[in-house]
Amino acid sequence: MNDNRNTILAVILSGIVLIAWQYGMAHALLYSIGITALSVAMNAWVIGWASPTAVGAVPLAVGGSITLALVGYVVARLVTAQREQRVKLAEANEKLANYAATVDQLATSRERNRLARELHDTLSHTLSSLAVQLEAVDSVWTEAPDQAHSLLIKSIANTRGGLAESRRALHALRASPLEDLGLGLALRNLAESAAKRAGLALTADLPKQIEGLSPEAEQCIFRVAQEALENVVRHAHAQEIRVALCQQTAGQWQLVVEDSGRGFDASKVMEEGYYGLKGMRERAAMLDGRLEIDSQPASGTRIRLIL
Repeated sequence: MNDNRNTILAVILSGIVLIAWQYGMAHALLYSIGITALSVAMNAWVIGWASPTAVGAVPLAVGGSITLALVGYVVARLVTAQREQRVKLAEANEKLANYAATVDQLATSRERNRLARELHDTLSHTLSSLAVQLEAVDSVWTEAPDQAHSLLIKSIANTRGGLAESRRALHALRASPLEDLGLGLALRNLAESAAKRAGLALTADLPKQIEGLSPEAEQCIFRVAQEALENVVRHAHAQEIRVALCQQTAGQWQLVVEDSGRGFDASKVMEEGYYGLKGMRERAAMLDGRLEIDSQPASGTRIRLIL
């Protein structure tokens, strides 16, 4: 007898849980009322409508209905909360996907701008200079052949130099030195290459092993160093250069690129023409870092990146 009652109770509870889970609180309440009414009707039919036992079973049935309603309410609330969390999670995933796509597009756009600057500083300058020299050759070709020959030799030399710079720029765009060498060695090779091209005395304070930096942070440090060194090679007219990377505190790294060149007015770095410095600042800002530029005319330049 007790086993039958337990089985019936388990079936009734399973029913309220399933109905509240699938259809909500209103249907669960109707189910509770229906079970109560059915229980009262069955007792009255078996025992008799006027029986004291049947009358006394009514409060018990009502109490059971209230208990079922409470169970249904709890289940319905849990289901509602779960659905709300699913909706919020889906919205958060969508926002995250949109943010990732935006960051990817921004990174692509910045790399395109960097490529445009590379080509402008190599091919554009070389071709402009070559055009001027060839026009000069053409103008003196008949009257001063020796001078024309000398200008032609210079044009060939400039063409070869521009070709070498273009190849170097394209190789830098294709290469993945961080993956191949690691940040420390990649920075050292970058600094030594820049110093060799410009005939600079190099001081490199770079650790061999670098740990605790995310791939994004390593990429930012390398690209900022690359841009800073390229600016030194092309514009600084320096004799010495120093590149240093160190960990200031736990989780904070500092990159310094310093030269003894002619310097510039650092207050004008955001004006038109300083796209490389703007790009470095944008890279730092993307990782919540900062870029400090200390320079004065005839006093050299110090670029400091802090992540």
